[in-house]
Amino acid sequence: MANSHWRQTINIVDDIVENGEEYDFFQAVRLLNRLSGDNASEENCKLHIRPELNLDYPHADIESINEIDGGKGYELITTFFGLYGVASPLPGYYTEELLDEEWDERDARRGFLDVIHQHLYPLLYKAWAKYRFSHNAIEQNDERYWEIIYSILGLPEEFREFGDLSGQFIKYAGIISQRPKTQLGLNTILSDYMKSINVDMDVEPCVLRNVPIVEHQRCKLSLDNNVLGSNSVIGQQISDRSGKYNLNIGPLTGEQFQELLTNKKHIKFIRAVSEVFLVQPLQCQIILQLDKNAVKPICLGEEGYSALGQSTWLVNEINEQAFNVALN
Repeated sequence: MANSHWRQTINIVDDIVENGEEYDFFQAVRLLNRLSGDNASEENCKLHIRPELNLDYPHADIESINEIDGGKGYELITTFFGLYGVASPLPGYYTEELLDEEWDERDARRGFLDVIHQHLYPLLYKAWAKYRFSHNAIEQNDERYWEIIYSILGLPEEFREFGDLSGQFIKYAGIISQRPKTQLGLNTILSDYMKSINVDMDVEPCVLRNVPIVEHQRCKLSLDNNVLGSNSVIGQQISDRSGKYNLNIGPLTGEQFQELLTNKKHIKFIRAVSEVFLVQPLQCQIILQLDKNAVKPICLGEEGYSALGQSTWLVNEINEQAFNVALN
């Protein structure tokens, strides 16, 4: 029956049994293991793999796939990597003798070799699957492969506490690993994340700040740092634009503003991403920009708009200016 997109739905069980020779061996084993709820490397598995007893040149990796035990298991007949058949490493007369036994309806020796095959093919599949990161990390959810992926991306261990959210950054591996780091790269990652909650974000670089001068670098007449035009600065602090940037989030509706204030998950995640992305530690200030039409006058006891310094404004009418809340 066709679905809403006018595509005919496929019964994977029927298709893999009827058209088994059209499947790649490893893909077929993977699908059959998932269908039978088993693992190819376990003993007494529901998937039995054996080579084809034939000396004909094979036309595909798989000769056939059959259901066994009333549909509870599957038998896969392959054309390679067997101890008998056209691809056997053993002398040809071994296969010829097995063919003679099959003609006489005897299969004792073939059954013995199939015991070896039942362990040999799962080892082959396991060796193939070892370096398939998508298979092991996503389908098998193997934490060891996630550790490798996180290490390649440069994500520190504490960043992984975000669970599924940290997995989003696999698609940004190129941006995270590139040198030098740019405003555009950070803005691309954070903006994409904030779009998931329908919020706009912009990175503002080179924000002016005052930095205190350490004691041993201050100007001291007749002592130190007193050469005009070279190393002398009057005062105890200096203006700087190279060590701070702002993350401007908004304009926000009242609901979005309260969500970001109360649910610290988003803010914590944004800070973690910024720290991971940047090579040099820079001061970061997150600014929530509340839409002017969402501002409410202060009302003691009202839930959501009574936190001093965050969500309270002494206004009696809609103010046209932007209401910004800085989170340090």
